[in-house]
Amino acid sequence: MTLLLLLLIAASACKQPLFDNLERDAPVADRTPQPPLTRDTTQAGIKVHATAIVFPDSVDWRAGDTHGAKLILFQNGKASGSLSIEGRPDPDKHRFQDGHIWTFSGDGSRTTISCDGSPLFTYAGEETLVGFLVADGKVHTLGQRAGGGFSYRVDGQEVFSSAVGTVLGTSARPEREGGSVTLDGSDICYAYALPVQGIDDESLWEYRVMQGGKLLKSIPAVSDVKLYDILVHQGEVYRLEYRYGQVCLLKGENLTPLDLPEESRSLRLVSADGEILVKGCHDEGRDSYYWMRDTDSLRYQYSARWRHLYDIYADKGELAAVEMDLDDCVVKVVRGQMEVKLGFETYRLHTPRCVAYRNGIIALAFTGDVKDIENALLINEELIPVPFNGYFTSIHID
Repeated sequence: MTLLLLLLIAASACKQPLFDNLERDAPVADRTPQPPLTRDTTQAGIKVHATAIVFPDSVDWRAGDTHGAKLILFQNGKASGSLSIEGRPDPDKHRFQDGHIWTFSGDGSRTTISCDGSPLFTYAGEETLVGFLVADGKVHTLGQRAGGGFSYRVDGQEVFSSAVGTVLGTSARPEREGGSVTLDGSDICYAYALPVQGIDDESLWEYRVMQGGKLLKSIPAVSDVKLYDILVHQGEVYRLEYRYGQVCLLKGENLTPLDLPEESRSLRLVSADGEILVKGCHDEGRDSYYWMRDTDSLRYQYSARWRHLYDIYADKGELAAVEMDLDDCVVKVVRGQMEVKLGFETYRLHTPRCVAYRNGIIALAFTGDVKDIENALLINEELIPVPFNGYFTSIHID
């Protein structure tokens, strides 16, 4: 009864405005960002949230010093709240979803998930969350165990688990908010692999696609077949595989060979324009090409010379792209006809979640390449300096 009461109190607290009862981090909040270079995004009705790990000014985090770290939430470049961090800061141990900051912690024997600093639920065993999604008021998690196996939980309660399975995907895919967990309509989907011993002791993998706690599709282990990606869309299981000497897209068991450029790489499935597209890249001489295509034609493509592309994004028929220099600093951001050029060796993306593209808005959370370069947010053409000692970990468009 006591445990139930605590959970109800924590859940109620999570529904309150973000950081409503938390002490603000005054030294950060008092630093008013410089005026934006173009228009005011707040007046334009755009809300962009960014999370960051912030240190006291005396700390040299680039040299490995992490004491005094706080997790700060920014809205349109202004600090709106903070949470203390226990132990060493880790960008993979927090998320901003559904208007709240969610943090994950473990002590070696238990895992705790908190909402806006209040523990929401705890369960036995320490897990690395590779999937996290808040949907219809429920918290869905996929936790990989260090010794093997994983569990799928809803609000901390185990719904499905495997003693030896390995979850497919990662937590750091910006095109999939939930990481290894995806939402297909109202259904939560994910996939995992099981080791299988083949002929002549060949190590193979059997794949299983799940819909909540139910098996949606089992994919038998096959020799000489390489799986690139799996994604569920409108109840159908899509797979991107290499078989019969070429890359193939499978919808259910309907197989379509793809005519891709030679040495195509970084192949994966993405949902764009209400359908499933194949995303990848290749090089031709000095040019790098990133593209998205369906089974019949090229849908989006972007190329750059002497630079490498970080990634491309598509939304409602419009293409966006991020270019980097040879030192992995962002030098150009493109969205449709918009083009923003940045200085060489100036801004970095600390995690893949520091880029967001939605509803005609592209937003990036920049960390200065060196100490003397201020961090900044780029929201379409607008560059907003956000001076603090630390680094951005994610950005989100409401």
